[in-house]
Amino acid sequence: MPEITSYPVIFLGTPIWWYTMAPPLAAFIERFNMVNKIVVPFYTHGGGGGGSFEKDIAKMCPDSTVKAGFGVYNSGGRETLSQIGSWLNTIGLPSRK
Repeated sequence: MPEITSYPVIFLGTPIWWYTMAPPLAAFIERFNMVNKIVVPFYTHGGGGGGSFEKDIAKMCPDSTVKAGFGVYNSGGRETLSQIGSWLNTIGLPSRK
């Protein structure tokens, strides 16, 4: 597994399974120390939205700053890249082109 202690910002992505994060992501969070990290959640879904994913990740990372997440239906569409850029700017992480 990679060493993440030197990274201040951690992007955590998952498909939504039964209205929350997939179990492998939950196991990753439990294994690594997220204290004082900026956690940036993102997800894909099949039509049901993010469910409780953002609330669940905030509970699992209580000593982190958890930013507003980004979700996309299925594999996205033509507008997905511009939506990601807007989301990053909104949460204070400018996108790079």
